[in-house]
Amino acid sequence: MDEKAANFHWVAHTLAITMQLPLLDRSPHLREWVSEQGTDSWDFFATVAMAFFALNLVGDELTDDEYERLARLVFEPPTETQSHAPTNAAEQAVATFHVTWRKQGARAWGDCMAFVERVSEDATTRDEESSLFVVGVGSWVLWNVYGTEPTSEDDDLLAMLGPALLQSVVGYWD
Repeated sequence: MDEKAANFHWVAHTLAITMQLPLLDRSPHLREWVSEQGTDSWDFFATVAMAFFALNLVGDELTDDEYERLARLVFEPPTETQSHAPTNAAEQAVATFHVTWRKQGARAWGDCMAFVERVSEDATTRDEESSLFVVGVGSWVLWNVYGTEPTSEDDDLLAMLGPALLQSVVGYWD
């Protein structure tokens, strides 16, 4: 499990990148935003959301100490030694993401947790809480990507995003 935790950010980052393409086809607002601003914030916040879901899925199965160790490995993976400096745009993008993840991933995860707790605190049933939890994570991603609250243009995307992020990591720890 430790090895999976240490590699999680690479797996989730790859999933975030590949997930973006079908979502762009369904959301003119997101497509417009990405064409103007690039994909870095999407890649980062979608990866954080997947970490949030993955750690929540395994959390009940671990002691507090085991959970803390696992979360530390997810957000502070061992530093890899590279034999050379990045030589192309792809290598540079990966190196930049790795540095950003180590510096900001855990803080963003905490922000996601606080956001989702606020969104789901008014739930009256367990089913409603679960639904708000999942949709809330998708809303958190878009809010951070756009830098502002998602608009009604994003309603269809919001209905898909949280569940898609969750399904991306179901079974990761198996």
